[in-house]
Amino acid sequence: MADVSDLKNIPKFNGQNFQLWKFQIKAVLVAQDLLEIVEGTETKPVAGADNANATKVKEWTEKNAKAMFALSSSIDYSQLDYLVNCASPNEMWKKLSNIHEQKSTSNKLALTTKFHEYRKSPNDFIAQHVANIENIASQLKDIGQTVSDVMIMAKIISTLPSKYNAFISAWDSVPDTDQTMDKLRERLLREETRMSADDDIPRAFAATTIDTKNNGRKQPDYAADVDTRRSTGGYLFMLSDGCITWSSK
Repeated sequence: MADVSDLKNIPKFNGQNFQLWKFQIKAVLVAQDLLEIVEGTETKPVAGADNANATKVKEWTEKNAKAMFALSSSIDYSQLDYLVNCASPNEMWKKLSNIHEQKSTSNKLALTTKFHEYRKSPNDFIAQHVANIENIASQLKDIGQTVSDVMIMAKIISTLPSKYNAFISAWDSVPDTDQTMDKLRERLLREETRMSADDDIPRAFAATTIDTKNNGRKQPDYAADVDTRRSTGGYLFMLSDGCITWSSK
């Protein structure tokens, strides 16, 4: 039978988060060389005259049983009710897909609306925000509605909070050939880390700020470097119309 240890870390599918479960179970099926059986691309060999293909038929039958075991072991009882009459893992797979990936026009419209109306939750980290958008795009792809990487990147950027405005401006200056999902994700994660590190430090402003107590002037260029997200600028302190200290970096 399929290796039980491969299934123990997969939550049983209970009707929720079908795409996540599908991704996890497909990884197990690939590892066990069972995905083709489940998807129906590896069909039962013909026995042939005098059972010439008896060995191949036996191997296929064993893999078929393993695949049914893997699927049924990763599904909650509430979902098994739909599958009790299925005679093959391919039939089980199709039944689950038909139920949870409805390809109707109304479902396409609902998912498309969900994609366009999605907004970042204030409590979501960047990795979760990106994953949520990619997950909706994956659901649309599963029902035949392709969403390009450009659309996904545009959605990610357009739903960032205002504190990422400097990043967005910098990203616009990146050459088109470098504007990929991987690089956007990498730079957003880097920006999030930088912002987290700066939480206890007063934010720099794009306009000149004046320290009236010490008669100091500071002119930063906030996060202008698209790769390092570092600011460049300097400060100047005056005493009786004379410069007593300054720095530029």
